[in-house]
Parts: sequence; structure tokens; C-alpha cells
Amino acid sequence: MTTRQPNGASKRPIASKVAKAPSTLRRQALNLTEAIAAQSPESLESLSPEQTWAMHELRVHQTQLVMQNEELRRSQLELAATQARYFDLYDLAPVGYCTVSEKGLIVQANLTAATLLGLTRQALLDQPVTHFVLTADQDVYYHYTKKIRETGEAPPCKVRLVKSSGTSFWAHLVASRAQDDQGASVLRVVLTDVTELRSAHDQIRKLSLAVEQSAESILITDIEGRIEYVNETLTRSTGYPREELVGKNPRMLQSGLTPAATYDALWDALKQGLPWKGQLINRRKDGSQYVELASITPLRQPDGRITHYVGVKEDITATKRMGEELDQQRHHLEQLLELRTKKKQELLESEMRWQFAVESRGDAMWDWDAENDELYLTAAAKELFELPDTGSKWRIADLIAKIRDEDRAEVQVQINDMMAGKTSEWWAEWRPVSAEGTLRWVGTRGRVMTRAPNGQPRRIVSISHEATQRKLREAEYGRQGALLAHQGRLVLLGELASALAHEMNQPLTAIAGFAGAAARKVADQPLALELVRAIEEQAMRAGEIAWRMRNFARRQRLGPVALSLHEVVVGVAKWMHADQVYNDVFIDITGVGVNLPKVEGDRVELEQVLFNLVRNGIEAGLPEVREQRIAIAAVPAAQAGAIEITVTDWGSGLPADANFDAFASFTSSKAQGLGLGLTICASIIEGHGGHLWATPNPQGGTVFHFNLQASTLPIKIPVGE
Repeated sequence: MTTRQPNGASKRPIASKVAKAPSTLRRQALNLTEAIAAQSPESLESLSPEQTWAMHELRVHQTQLVMQNEELRRSQLELAATQARYFDLYDLAPVGYCTVSEKGLIVQANLTAATLLGLTRQALLDQPVTHFVLTADQDVYYHYTKKIRETGEAPPCKVRLVKSSGTSFWAHLVASRAQDDQGASVLRVVLTDVTELRSAHDQIRKLSLAVEQSAESILITDIEGRIEYVNETLTRSTGYPREELVGKNPRMLQSGLTPAATYDALWDALKQGLPWKGQLINRRKDGSQYVELASITPLRQPDGRITHYVGVKEDITATKRMGEELDQQRHHLEQLLELRTKKKQELLESEMRWQFAVESRGDAMWDWDAENDELYLTAAAKELFELPDTGSKWRIADLIAKIRDEDRAEVQVQINDMMAGKTSEWWAEWRPVSAEGTLRWVGTRGRVMTRAPNGQPRRIVSISHEATQRKLREAEYGRQGALLAHQGRLVLLGELASALAHEMNQPLTAIAGFAGAAARKVADQPLALELVRAIEEQAMRAGEIAWRMRNFARRQRLGPVALSLHEVVVGVAKWMHADQVYNDVFIDITGVGVNLPKVEGDRVELEQVLFNLVRNGIEAGLPEVREQRIAIAAVPAAQAGAIEITVTDWGSGLPADANFDAFASFTSSKAQGLGLGLTICASIIEGHGGHLWATPNPQGGTVFHFNLQASTLPIKIPVGE
């Protein structure tokens, strides 16, 4: 289109007037205006060139304003859409966003951050971030943000944040340094709730540790059989380090001794997606063979595909060897049973008894949880220690209380040493307190099974057993040993007595001869004659005793003769006159009548019996009693043709202990006694066909009884009569 110019200027296009417009919007407006003018050219014919130019410019400006309004409306719509997208991307993001000022205050946060912390977004603003960090994790957060502000970067960290309700959760923090609109330094923090993820990681780590630390050997292969994982137990069992196993096929462990049928069954099961269990004979790195019980299971993915195989193996070499040894023993027993057909039933019963003894062993076991002081006892242990089965828990103090006072300290010392770490085992024997009052011995051996990291015992297992019979046997062996030693000394004493009797015989004969000569010289002096006769009589008696000592040492015994019991008792009382005076004792022999029947026996031996019994009565006398009395009596016994003789004292009496046997060898109630006097007396009386026994004196003291047979043998005339 062309227009007219003032002063007759030729027409030129309007576009030439606006071609110099710098703005793209103006160019678009010019184009639009020219297009409109082209559609209605007649409206400009009546105007002057100046009016035409003004109208043209007016229309361009109008068009430009319309386009600007349209552009503004479109920008507003785009801004609204951008704001909506920002809301979706920022406020509704699955992670929390917040801006933290240099003072550590929250100046901006999205809805997710507010929701994680349990507050509204408005309530969250201007709050210090440390207000939401768990106290135990404050240092972690401080060092993390400090490094970000100083260096601009740091690895992400994990801290526990506390909600407004007080509950805490694990958060993964990623921060970056930035500036706000005013140029101030701020931190842009992204926080993610990783509580469930951390729990899942903990569970995975727990399962990983369980597999790694399992007592069984574990390996995982891919579908082609290449090893991807082995645990520590498998490396120890095979001797191969982990790096030599990973990537290899498990067939490198084969020994060639496993039957081919076993591998066929294994792969048949795995190809069908089924687990397999069986025994394999493999070879270690050092060449040694071992037998393992293997369980191999296909590992399926959620879509059902098998991607791996998991093998769990247990070394059963020792168990296998024990089984083979048991089989050999069983075979040997079967051979013995075949050779000994007559004793088949006896051997079978013996084996059954042996099996029962193994299954129900009599030893009592008790397990002490030292950390909690709880004691677990088997039924046999409760019975051994006489603890009632009440169902309640026992403590070690309950067991120690069942030990006698005299043994308790030693047991307590051993337990204290074990608790202090001085020893790992203990052994003790003690006497338990028995409800029946009987004396029993218990032997116990214990060992520390587990300890705490500080070395304190956690669990102690002990086994106790009845030791009473063994202790009694040991005591009896000791007593028998002492008895044998004492008897050895007596043999030596007998030999010495024989030699002594031989040496004493000559001087005693001389004394008797000199006494006889002296008697003839003083025949006219009655008092002197009596004394000389007494010397002669005692010398003859001493000679006879020496003679009997020789016969005793040679184990010879003289034959019995008929004796007057009254004369024997009178003689003993006469010989012990000095003892009566010295000990202020009166020997009463009125109970022995003159007309008693004669007894059959050896005079010297019977005198020795009476002498010992009277001497025992004197030594048993009570020190506070003066003029003590010993009574000798004889009466016909209930048994026909026998005389019962009694020797009664009123002293301290025999011990009341039921186990005390006064007539046993080397048993004495006196501190310095040999314990042979009553034993010899009992032996002499038994040699005379009688019996010696003792009964308590109702008035205090002891009554000794023995009986002798009456005799019709000739009466032996004593020396001097």
C-alpha cells in the first residue's frame, strides 16, 4: 500500500516509516497494522498525508498496546502455571527442603519438612534447627554444617531429629551453601526420613553377620555354579582363602571319592528347582579329606527365576569317624556274642544296663548363671544336696548354706578365686548338711564356661558326686596302714621281749637262790623270814613271766590247770597293794567266795586279765572322788558249769559313741593308751573258752564281765605254799 505525502510528494509504503523500529513488538505491530489497512484502504483516501501518517502511527500504537496486553496476560498465565509447578515440586516434594540462615534459624521450609517435624510451616519458621536435633547428635550436626559453611562441601550425614510429639527419627541431611536475595549466606538443606531404610539396613547387616559368623560353611553361586560368596567358616574348613574361591566352581573341592550317583541326584533336584541334602567327600587345600553334610537350595527372585544357589555345609568328619568306630565296636560285640552263645542273654542285659547307666548317669550337674546369680540343678543334684523341688530359682548362697560350717570356708575361697579370674576350674570335697544328721561326703569339679568382656565369669558348670564311700575307704586304708605299722612294731617288740626274757632268766634265778639261802639264815626271825619269802616268791613269779614271754614270742602256749579263783584274786589284790596305797583305792574282793568251784585256765594269764581290768578301773577314776573303790566278784553263771567274774569301777565310764569298740585293737579312751590292754584280755578269755564284755554301771563307771569254765583238773600249788 502507498500513501500520499505532504506538498505533492509521491506515495511510498508505510512500512518504510516503521522499518527502523528497534523493538520486535513494534515490528509485529507494524505488520499487523499494514494488514488491517490493506483490508480497508478507502478509509484513508480522504485524509491528508500528515493525517494519514498520524492515523497510521495511532493504529500502530493501538496494535502494540493490544499485543502487550496479550503478552502480559500470557505471562501471568505462565507465572501461575510455574507457581503451581513450584508448589508441586517444592512444597509437595517427597523430601524436606528448608533454608537455614547464618544464625541457624529456619527461614524457609516446604510442607514435607514441616510434616516430618510435626509442625505447621508457619510455626517452623525462625526456629533454630538445633531445637529439632537429638542431644546425642548435636555434635555431628554442628561439625557437618561448620564444614559446609567453611569449605562449601561435605559428605552427607545422618542425625536423629525430634518431632514436636517427642518421637525421634533418623534423617539423611544434604546441605549446600548459597545466598539469599539480599546476598546473605544461607544453607539449603535437604532432609529425608531414612528410619525404615536404616532399619532395613540393620536387618540386612544382622543377616549378613549371621551368615558370616555361622558355625556352618556357607557359599553362594550363580546359576552357572561360579562362587560369588563364601563365609569365614568355609575358608577355615577348606583352607582356601576367600580370594582363591570366589569366581571358581565348587568342583575344585571335589576329592573324587563322592559317588557319581550323588552328584546326579544333586543336579536332578536343582534343575527341578528343589533343594537337595546329602553327604559329600571333599578335599582341603592341604590335601586332607573331610566329609560334610551339605544342603543346597535354589534362590528364586520375585518373578520365580532361579538366579543363585545357596549351600550350607557342616563338617561331620569326626561324627562320621565316631560312627564308624561305633560300628566297628558293634561288629566286634556281635562276633563275641556269636562265640559266646551261652552268655548271649547275660551280655545283652549287661549292654542294656550300660546304656541305661550312660543315659541316666548318677552324677549331679548344676549350672550357675553368675551374672544373675541363678542356679539350675538337675534332679540328681537336688536329691544329692537335699534341696526341695519347689520350682523356684536357687542361688549359690542356698547351695553354700547346705555345706557344713567346717568345710564352707574352703569352698567359698575356691569360688571367690574363680570369680576373681585366678583360676578357670575348681575342685573341692565337703560334707553337706543332712536332715538325718548322717555324715556324707560330696565331691565337686567345676569349670568356667563363658566370661564377660571384663573377664568376669558368666556361666559356671559343675558336676558333683557322692564321695562318702570313697572317703570311708580312704579312712579305713589309713587306719589299716597305721595298724600294720603298729603290728610291725609289735613283732619287733616280741623279738625284743624274747631276748629280754632270756637275759633276765639268769639274774632272776640268782635272786631266787640268794633268797632261799637268806631264808635259811633268818629262819628264827619271823618278820625277816616273811620278807625274804616274799622276795623269793616274786623272783620265781618274775621268772615264770619271763618264761611265758619267751613262749609267747615263740607262739607257744602252756596247757590249762585247775585253779582256785579265790586264791588268784587274793594274789592280784596282794600284788597291787602298792597301787592301792598310791592311788587311794580300795580293792574289794569280798565278792569272791572261798568255796567257789575251781576253774580251768592258766594262772598267770588270768592274773594278767584281772590286773589289767583293775588297772583300767583305777585309771578311769574321777579325780574329785577320794578313796575310790574297785570291786571283784564271782558267781555261778547262767550257763551250767561256768563261773562269771565281774570287775566294777565307779569312774568316768566308756565313751558314749556308738561306733566306739573298747575291745578293738589300738582303740583306747585314754590319750596315751596303746589300745591293746582290753584286746589282749579278750583274747586270753576267748582262749579259755569264755567271753569278755562290758556294761555301764548304773551308779556311774563300768562293769567288765567274763566267764570261765569250771574244771576237775588237779589244783596247782602256788610257789611258797
